[in-house]
Amino acid sequence: MGTSFLTGFEVDRETVLWRCIPRRRFLEMCDERAIYFASAREFSDPWEGARSALRASFRASDVLDPYAQRAFEELCRLTKINCWQMARTETRAMWSRYARNDDSVAIRSTVGRLTQALGDFRLKPEYGVEDVHVGAVHYIDFDADMMRSSSMIGRFFHKDRSFSYEAEFRAALSVRLAEEYGVDVPEKGVKVPVDLRGLVDSISVSPLVTDATLEDVQAHARRSGLRCDVQRSGLMRSYA
Repeated sequence: MGTSFLTGFEVDRETVLWRCIPRRRFLEMCDERAIYFASAREFSDPWEGARSALRASFRASDVLDPYAQRAFEELCRLTKINCWQMARTETRAMWSRYARNDDSVAIRSTVGRLTQALGDFRLKPEYGVEDVHVGAVHYIDFDADMMRSSSMIGRFFHKDRSFSYEAEFRAALSVRLAEEYGVDVPEKGVKVPVDLRGLVDSISVSPLVTDATLEDVQAHARRSGLRCDVQRSGLMRSYA
């Protein structure tokens, strides 16, 4: 039980990670000491979790067999994912891609920090701990390449190679078995406990935020026990 690398998707534990999120999500993270794992159904890529054969049949007929389509949708609903970007420094592309507006926060961490900081997740206090798997996303041509892992969780560590610029690192958990045992599962995401001081290396806010917003983020960080720097993004000049 706990957090472990998915076999075949390992990277160096010193690899730098970034997560760019709306400020409200950052404030929730600080208040609740937890990070959000979204349901795979919340993602914009329609092929999240798709097997190569499934995708090929979808392209050929435009309509999946109703049973297969339902099973695919349920698999996505029951898989919860937290996404990061692997990059030595923050980039303008990161802000453009992941910041929905100017009111956003970028968290800097490392693979080692993330794996150590994630706590035990239970759907309810009396239930068992759910396994969390981490690893770098493998980008492939779904029509030609084989997946490194086609397990229920492994397929969510593959994306179309057109997304390779994302350099994504994921933490994922499946609550499929829990639901089979009659446990109520949230339709959307879940919040996994995290040691914030262990997770966060530094924090950047959008270069366009007001002084009041910057001070609000700094205050929340202090109240959460974070001792890292909180400052405007160093990309200020590129936005001028």
